Amino acid sequence: MKTIIVRFGIICGLIAIWMSVVHAAVVDDVIEKSNSLGNHILVTSLKTDPTRNVVISPPSITVILGILGNGIQGNTRREWLKEFGLTRQNSANINRGFSLFYSVLTDPSLDVVFESANSLWITPTTMPSEPFRKLSVQYFDSTIEPVDFKNRSSIGKINGWVSKHTHGMIPDFLTSVDPDTVLMAVNAVYFKGEWSRAFDPDDTDFRYFFSNGSATRLVPFMKMTGKFKYLETDTAQAAILPYGEGRFELVVVAPFRWQSDAISTELFSIDSADLFDERTGTLIFPKFKADSSQSVKTALSNTGFGRLFQSSADFSLIHPKAKLSDLLHR
Repeated sequence: MKTIIVRFGIICGLIAIWMSVVHAAVVDDVIEKSNSLGNHILVTSLKTDPTRNVVISPPSITVILGILGNGIQGNTRREWLKEFGLTRQNSANINRGFSLFYSVLTDPSLDVVFESANSLWITPTTMPSEPFRKLSVQYFDSTIEPVDFKNRSSIGKINGWVSKHTHGMIPDFLTSVDPDTVLMAVNAVYFKGEWSRAFDPDDTDFRYFFSNGSATRLVPFMKMTGKFKYLETDTAQAAILPYGEGRFELVVVAPFRWQSDAISTELFSIDSADLFDERTGTLIFPKFKADSSQSVKTALSNTGFGRLFQSSADFSLIHPKAKLSDLLHR
């Protein structure tokens, strides 16, 4: 009897260790896909219109795709698994991995403010299946909000939720909504980071900022002298500005002359940090605001996730007749 108990304890321990390794493996796959997805959307957006601002939150898109993953089945599910590299994982491990990915993003011990929230806006008369709702709450901490999409007041309710969870930075996420909408899944992210080494407010002066290669504006520029991670190519120069303890960084790239292909998008990839060397110099950096609103449906069209938008996509675990109309990013 004693031997059996010992063996049982060892087996339990091995199972616990194996499970944690599986979850970590899923998180690694999700993080890798999130980074590559962000880079793909950036490249696609810049090629489509290289003169406009593009602001992308890859984790937001990844989390929404993760939530939708519990609403699909058949070939749609198999393509989703293939695109995430999770074909060998079962649903429970995948959901736990996504939950861990979500927890990593919102870890309160981070040296920056990083908040994220999810919500499902549902028409009560076409309620999604209970398993889908349950998994969205259990693993993605989603709130369930009943709403009548045929009533324009639904826009105000959703915009109010987004504004609250972005600390007022995005007060007008929606301007219209299709009255035939069955479900709207929304992720909101708020980030605020302090520089590892702050700019001196007194060392600020006005200089000309060149926009789109022609228009110029007189704007305030911050200035700092010190050591920076720096990279220079034939067409551009780049520097890395860390936040907090350095786990988050801002990569700044400036072209030597205005041309649409002057900035290599490889500089924004996850492996680009290896290309930078530490150098001493003076960084002159403009204060700026950037805003963008776009559909990422086109950017996803030539990936495995593009199949989610096809008429043959199977979202029957959400609703027998549900189809994915769009994925909006603000």
